[in-house]
Amino acid sequence: MIWGIALLLIGLFIILGSFGVIAISFWKIVLWLIAVGFVVSGISAMVRTKFPNGLVLLSAGILLILQLLNVINIGFWSFVGVLAGIWLIQQGIFYLMPYSRRGRIHFTWYRRY
Repeated sequence: MIWGIALLLIGLFIILGSFGVIAISFWKIVLWLIAVGFVVSGISAMVRTKFPNGLVLLSAGILLILQLLNVINIGFWSFVGVLAGIWLIQQGIFYLMPYSRRGRIHFTWYRRY
């Protein structure tokens, strides 16, 4: 159902952009969908598996939205650097937690057997 709505909106925006009704490009629409997907995935991961998980996804979505709204102007490598810094902060928060709480949080790469 979500894919149907997304495809319908993309098609509608492409047609309206072709006739000059709105000034939006196909790639800007794709970036908006990716940004919203990152935010939703980040919030979902935070709710499902506790706080530090999802911080990078949420931050990536927020940065993309700010970029699309022309609030910030950031290049690709700066974006990657910011995400790497946020990932390091997320890992630092994870390792500062008490070990008993850390065992209940599962990263996809962190498995406790």
